[in-house]
Amino acid sequence: MNKDNNLTIKEVFELAVKNHSKNNLDLAKELYTKILEVNPNHFQSLNNLGVIFKKLKGFDDAISYFEKAILINPNYVDAHNNLGILSEELKKFQKARKHFEKVITVDPKNIYV
Repeated sequence: MNKDNNLTIKEVFELAVKNHSKNNLDLAKELYTKILEVNPNHFQSLNNLGVIFKKLKGFDDAISYFEKAILINPNYVDAHNNLGILSEELKKFQKARKHFEKVITVDPKNIYV
């Protein structure tokens, strides 16, 4: 990804996901952010940062990351689902419905709600 190490974005993302799943949120957040410095359109990192901020109760940041991921990839089911769940938790039911309907439209067999 840079001159100091020869890790690819894919490898750094895998490392970030591994740390994320172990609840090492600070390190995961740092790794996702480094990916975005190299590739600001890495929608999976944006989505996963949204997941982290949601867990940390940084709801405005979480929404922003989910929305950025969706802008880059309008059919990214994970971001729509995550934004739908968060919108529902924040009692923004119309917004939640919009995102859940998109999940159903894009991938009707892959419903998470």
